[in-house]
Amino acid sequence: MVLSATACMLIASMVLGGCNKKPEQEEETSALTVDVKVAKHKELVIAETYVGTASAQQEVTVYPTASGEVLQVNVKSGDAVTEGQQLFKLDDESARLNLKNAQAGLASQQAQVDQTLGGQTALNQQKEQQGIDSAERSADTYARSAKEAEQNIARGERAVENAAQDRDEAKDKYETAKSLLSDWEDLQDDVDAFDGKTLSAANAMTVGSYDGTNPTASDLDDVADIVSDARDAGLDPSSISESGVDSLKLALRSQNRAVDSAKDALQDYRRSEKKAEDAEANADAELDNAVANQELTDGQMLEEQRKALQAGLASTAVGVEQAQYALDQYTTKSPITGVVESVSIDPHDTVGPSTAAMIITNKDSMKIDFSVTETVRDNLSVGQKVKVIKDDKKYKGTITEVGEMLDSATGMFKIQAVVNGGDGLLNGTTVTVKVDSYRDDSGIVIPYDAVYYSNGEPYIYVVEDGKAVRRDVETGMFDEKHIVIASGLDAGEQVITSWSADLRDGAKVQVAGEESDSSDGDKSEEIKETEKEAGSQSDEEADDSDGNTEKAGD
Repeated sequence: MVLSATACMLIASMVLGGCNKKPEQEEETSALTVDVKVAKHKELVIAETYVGTASAQQEVTVYPTASGEVLQVNVKSGDAVTEGQQLFKLDDESARLNLKNAQAGLASQQAQVDQTLGGQTALNQQKEQQGIDSAERSADTYARSAKEAEQNIARGERAVENAAQDRDEAKDKYETAKSLLSDWEDLQDDVDAFDGKTLSAANAMTVGSYDGTNPTASDLDDVADIVSDARDAGLDPSSISESGVDSLKLALRSQNRAVDSAKDALQDYRRSEKKAEDAEANADAELDNAVANQELTDGQMLEEQRKALQAGLASTAVGVEQAQYALDQYTTKSPITGVVESVSIDPHDTVGPSTAAMIITNKDSMKIDFSVTETVRDNLSVGQKVKVIKDDKKYKGTITEVGEMLDSATGMFKIQAVVNGGDGLLNGTTVTVKVDSYRDDSGIVIPYDAVYYSNGEPYIYVVEDGKAVRRDVETGMFDEKHIVIASGLDAGEQVITSWSADLRDGAKVQVAGEESDSSDGDKSEEIKETEKEAGSQSDEEADDSDGNTEKAGD
């Protein structure tokens, strides 16, 4: 349609002169509907990812303790072995012959001693020896009792350690359940849709499908995070309740009692050891008396002869022990409990003490080594939690070492973390390490998209008396979703988060969900709830470290 000249002039007049509208008419212009977030103080946490290398904390290279031909290899790569288990055996025929010769020599020398000390003197010695043997048996009996008491003490100490470990695990579960229950109760307070629901029931909900309420996807994600954290801690989600936490508290008390019982038992073992040691000392004294009586009976000369013969006999017996020890060196056993990583020998190979035969690792805990910049290093500490990712599988780790020296090759600092129970993590494999690198709790956190820039200077719009008011601000750390406002904004103010070409300083605005004809400034319950949910979502998004970017901004 073609406009007439008169119409064009009329339109131009309206554009340039506003049709001479009165101020009262301007107020009747329709307001711009905007979305808002209520400003709140929050901590912004930014996580970064790094490339790390996994390795077993305990790794042993097994070497033969003798030289010779390999007769048999009893394990292969990937086998689980226990400490003391036979790994491989060398040809020990020569060592066996040496042991037999040593045993034969000892038997022959014993016969010579018996002949020399024969006759009537031998009969007298026999009587005295009976007393010595009886005293030796008594001493041996009490020595065994003392040894058994010592073993009982070792078992008691392990029992105390195990009970303490069980108690610590029960404490961790109780503290974790109590913390997650607090998070769940806070979420129930903030989201009406969850009121009166159990955590499991809330986890089964979907957006906007219950009683006319509208739990958001973010709300449901928070529920899922609590459920996931509970399962990661070995907890059933149903235990994230007051009764569940009380049950865990009772379990913790039970473990505390178990620790006390184990300590009492250990104290009894120690008293038993003291009694056995006293009895052993008395038996040793009786043996000394019996030997002294024998010396008086036999006479000084016979005693000197007997000592000389017994010394030679003892020396020969040591030779037998040495031959037995040499024979044992041809069989190699595992020094630790773990998994065989590699085997470098085969039957009929000729090996020696310098031959690296096998590598065995204990993977109950895995080391994770990665490097960070100096700025990030200054924000890390021993005991800080990290997340290790390998092939879409996640592991929880703890930083154990923070490097003090700069690596000249990389210009970075080395960090070491430990993952307990790292099934699936192989020696030397590359992993991804996610760690909270930056934190800022100095200001107010708002959505990143709510900040505008003019000549490089940041500003935002807030709602005041139904109008958009431009506010110059100072910004801090940010990620792809959030930004810290260091100054220029107070907690509780409504920040405009939606964009519009008509948004400007002084523009009349209507907050989405509010009644436009409300003259007294009061908000409906629906609007208050909207603001409450908006504030809750802002809090939850700020706490969601998985949503943070991988690089901090200044």
